[in-house]
Amino acid sequence: MKRHRRTPILVGLTVITIIFTLASGWAAANGEPAAELTPGSVQGRYEGYLPCADCPGIEYKLWLSADGTFSESVFYTGRSVQPAVRKGTYTVEGDILVLDKSEAGLKYFAPLPHGLQVLDIHGRPITGNLSRRYILTRKTESDDVMLTNETLLLMRKKLDQGIDFYAFGNEPSWSLDIDFEKGMWFKSLTDLPEMNTPPGREDKAQDADVTRFFAQTEAGTLIATVSRGECRDAMSGERFPFKARVDVKRSVDADYSSFEGCGRYVMDSRLNDIWVLTLFGDRKLEAQDFRKGLPVLEFHLNENRVVGSTGCNQISGKFETRGNRITIGQLDTTRMACPNMAFEQEFLSAVTGETFHYAIDAGRLMLTGDNGVVLELRKTD
Repeated sequence: MKRHRRTPILVGLTVITIIFTLASGWAAANGEPAAELTPGSVQGRYEGYLPCADCPGIEYKLWLSADGTFSESVFYTGRSVQPAVRKGTYTVEGDILVLDKSEAGLKYFAPLPHGLQVLDIHGRPITGNLSRRYILTRKTESDDVMLTNETLLLMRKKLDQGIDFYAFGNEPSWSLDIDFEKGMWFKSLTDLPEMNTPPGREDKAQDADVTRFFAQTEAGTLIATVSRGECRDAMSGERFPFKARVDVKRSVDADYSSFEGCGRYVMDSRLNDIWVLTLFGDRKLEAQDFRKGLPVLEFHLNENRVVGSTGCNQISGKFETRGNRITIGQLDTTRMACPNMAFEQEFLSAVTGETFHYAIDAGRLMLTGDNGVVLELRKTD
């Protein structure tokens, strides 16, 4: 993993400048003060995954009401059995929100355009390498795209069929199934009833979470565009994390026919569990070789978050599934020194930012990486 050296003083000053600029409430466009901060202007739900000195991270949720009351949920990943929930009142003191509670931490906050900046116990901006992680994001209804039992059953059916992404729409009714390795299948209740193609060429946008699948055959052209964003099915009311647009043109047609609706990448719900690493490549791992037992990965599908342990340090980060492939993002770790640190660095280097083919069978999770790394994990009892 390459690391670029930066001048510490300049980086520190830059971080401090950014935090103070965002938290000051001044409008950058013309230098005039922003609208007055009031309980009514900050009411809503805020969430963040904050740094923790002796655990993977703190899942923190804060609800602010317009009547000046708050409710918070604090969950220490790897330590808590259940979240600690507290209620109380809060006040606005200038450009800072203050929760009325005796605890020194998680008490002071400064407003940001789309959330809150967590301040230190003295009400000052937090500086240092982890300063950017002390952010609470303001949540909306569209963020609560939960998976119902009916959806899980449908995804299981699609998974058994080898489908990696599915979408559908109404008025007129249409559906699309994509198997990244075998093809795309489009159906509709129009004069263009169906079109089947080989796997589409996949193109990703550079500046947005948008993917286009393009396929052309003698019969015609099929283009599927998938973009991340709230999408609600008009008939069922179900919310989806992706919008889908399909453009279809038969060879005999002069123009494309366009269809819009909602979609979802298929994932195996069995992945949502705690997995213990038993094989790393061709090496069998033994618990006694690690200070805190075998390395662990715990996947949370609804939040696309992975937490766990290297056998020494706690880890946390994001992941994304696309069909039977999973990509693990940047992992944050605690900084404890332990025996077998060489393995920890090798393990982190092998999984961070890498994409794996995953398969689940009989309580075993196999991860086969594009980088050649193979991991075998076992479900915990």
